[in-house]
Amino acid sequence: MRFRVTRTSGYAIQTRQERPCREAEDEPGIDTQGYAVTKWYVEIGSLEELIAFIRRHGRIVLTPVEQGPDHIEIYDDYRE
Repeated sequence: MRFRVTRTSGYAIQTRQERPCREAEDEPGIDTQGYAVTKWYVEIGSLEELIAFIRRHGRIVLTPVEQGPDHIEIYDDYRE
């Protein structure tokens, strides 16, 4: 299953060009305001792979998305 992946620490400074984890592969995209951005994706094929991902990166927030790949946020910083 394909997931879009980001880091909580990337939201504050908008570092969309930085790879959120070593497994992530980039794909050019357009944000909601029409600007070109790099979006990062990971492929996770099983529950075991998801658990291994969590063990490598710590806490995550998994958000289902109606259109497009679901979202994994690596929760590496505080935010409300």
